[in-house]
Amino acid sequence: MTFVEYANLPGIVSDRFHALATQGRSDGRILEEAFISLMLQVYSSSLDDKMQLTFKIFDFDTDGLISAEDVRILLSYIPFRQHHQRTVGKGLSPFKKSKNRSRGVSCSEMGKKLSDRSDDRQGEGLYQRGEGLTMNLQQRQNEQREIFNFVNLAFKQVQKLDYELYQDFNTKISSEMFVSVMSIL
Repeated sequence: MTFVEYANLPGIVSDRFHALATQGRSDGRILEEAFISLMLQVYSSSLDDKMQLTFKIFDFDTDGLISAEDVRILLSYIPFRQHHQRTVGKGLSPFKKSKNRSRGVSCSEMGKKLSDRSDDRQGEGLYQRGEGLTMNLQQRQNEQREIFNFVNLAFKQVQKLDYELYQDFNTKISSEMFVSVMSIL
């Protein structure tokens, strides 16, 4: 069985996860220590460790920064749950105070929300493995528009996000990037 078959992740997400497991080895062989470390990060680490992992998955060129294109490409490979409405972050500016924005969510609060969520949840992070396979062209175009709008919100005032800005956006504006990746790992 190959790593891609074992991980069973959609498209480029599988490639990014594999790249983290090989730690850049040119022969593509997975390092046992790296694989175990990844599994521990996914299944039994702190919220901050999980957030660092998702940041690394978005960081295609491993320069410590993620671009709008990195986010758009990755989110395009993670299927949305069908028939949902999102109102995440409408009218909010990601990196400045807004009188419309409620206080930021602490890491412990977000961790509790993630562990308490149910499969019939509404709102952010509505990605499910295997969905999107039966979408028609119009649904896929609508999904891509949603991703485009979300990416524009995230990169409204910056060209790239470092880890601190990524963490700030995910805890104060929208956890969509973080939750979407974690929900399929």
